[in-house]
Amino acid sequence: MTIAASAEDLRASRAKWKLRQRDRADLTGLAIGIASTFTSEPIAPYLASQLIDSGLGCRTVHFAPYNQIVQSCMNPLAAFNDEVDVALVLWRIEDIAPSALHDLVEGRHDRVQDVVNAASGVAQAAAEMQRVTGIPTLLAIPPVPYAPGLDSTSLALGPALVGCHTAVVRCVEEAINANGLLRFDFNTLINHFGLERAIDWRKWYLYRQPYTEQFWWRIAERASRLLEASRGARKKCLVLDCDNTIWGGVVGEDGIEGIALGDDFPGSAFRDFQRQAAILAAGGVFVALASKNNPADVWRVFDEHDGMALSRDQISVAQIGWTEKADGIAEIARQLNIGIDSIVFVDDSPIEIEKIRSRMPEVTCLLAPADPAELPLLLLNNKYFDQLRVTDEDRARGHSFRAEKNREAMRVATSPEEFRQSLQLTLKIGPVRPAHVGRVAQLINKTNQFNLTTRRRSETEVSALLVEHETTVLALDLEDRFGSYGIVGVAVLKTIGKTWELDSFLLSCRALGRGVEHAFKAAIAEIARERGIERIRASFLPTAKNAVAAGFLGEVGFSKISEEAFEAEIDGIRALDPYVTVIPL
Repeated sequence: MTIAASAEDLRASRAKWKLRQRDRADLTGLAIGIASTFTSEPIAPYLASQLIDSGLGCRTVHFAPYNQIVQSCMNPLAAFNDEVDVALVLWRIEDIAPSALHDLVEGRHDRVQDVVNAASGVAQAAAEMQRVTGIPTLLAIPPVPYAPGLDSTSLALGPALVGCHTAVVRCVEEAINANGLLRFDFNTLINHFGLERAIDWRKWYLYRQPYTEQFWWRIAERASRLLEASRGARKKCLVLDCDNTIWGGVVGEDGIEGIALGDDFPGSAFRDFQRQAAILAAGGVFVALASKNNPADVWRVFDEHDGMALSRDQISVAQIGWTEKADGIAEIARQLNIGIDSIVFVDDSPIEIEKIRSRMPEVTCLLAPADPAELPLLLLNNKYFDQLRVTDEDRARGHSFRAEKNREAMRVATSPEEFRQSLQLTLKIGPVRPAHVGRVAQLINKTNQFNLTTRRRSETEVSALLVEHETTVLALDLEDRFGSYGIVGVAVLKTIGKTWELDSFLLSCRALGRGVEHAFKAAIAEIARERGIERIRASFLPTAKNAVAAGFLGEVGFSKISEEAFEAEIDGIRALDPYVTVIPL
């Protein structure tokens, strides 16, 4: 199923863009720079609209000169006529090496290397732009060549072109992985959309603009999703109804033998939907149940039905009973210690969906389609759980949640001091390494409660910090007697003479209430002392969600010097907690 925009959607986006360009109103959000080997200006209204709807915003879209990618990447300020926040590099093999490709289809197989060299030049130029400027760069994986005389669908000529494309993709993938570029899979996108639907030959010959309006919208949608994912904006929890959502029928009436679930349709569609939920669970998304049902009936299906693809162990929290689902969702959020705006709720009942939307507008609600054949597409085609990579912390989240339940049981049974002493906390603190970048970017973009400044950064921006001479980025890895939490804390420090400016200081909510935040700050003071730093300056920038961190700087020895600024001499910062062991990461 292809995500598509209606004609009205396209018209509305273009009208919004014209109005924005005329009035220059509400100029907030990202400035996007686009370099391409073809005329790409038609993407502007669709990309701006997608970014605005996503919450990232779009200040403006700049276009580099036509078919001058390498030159533009070497001098982006001149190419885009302004500073940009993000660069998108769109290109096709047939545009950068047309003569070599024509020679190739005529039997000159030695020209493959020439094509690969040209592609490598594009990839390296994009990497150099990101390295020098720090601009996060989306580099396209080019589509298989397709043009008059370069027909990749030809029985005779297609194999040579496809083989050349494979070599080019290998080269580009290596450059993306080696340089931390954002991978924009233009090739898969056009394949899914449909080559013949994507290309507008008349516009290509008239304007060197190769694509239909529908496909420009699709490119914009994918680019916007990629930018959102790079900022760690995914939801944290999928809450599922049971009857007619993860299986067909009503188990309380039809019995375990009568529900639709298994190899045959419609049961196969429900099972495929469960498989998608199971994949999300394995990648660190909490999966929960909110069902008006008898608990014994539901758990019997999980335990005994051989068509189940989602296991009982993958369910983090279950609210099964006859209370209102809004109350159940609130309890799920409480137990998982997440905001209700981090939840996606799926139900087959329009009435239940409307109740949640009315009582809990922050929850994202998805109505399960009446046709089971469409159910597996419900999660496939939405962006709520997009992420660039799955980290070790993501994979371990289910285990970590079960360990947290054990910690909570101990906390309730002991005094605060006994609880902290019995945890046997060990903090591993040290410089962030390249292998940590994905997890560190996740924390920077998703941590709200204990976050002094709430400055957001992409993976590319985090990677750039690691090579800045005057910047120190520290990570905190935490474990206790129940298991590892993984990396749960980040500090970004800027060196100014004998002072460290605390640009960012944050800690996952999973680590709060154990004295970890105080130990982290004290450990930073110890590291600063070893490096000859005499004082630390910090800021607290209040948001709607970080009130829990409001008094922290005063608690650990900082003096208030202005409304937002605080300062402390190294020797005045609170000492390490006696119940915490600190070792190098």
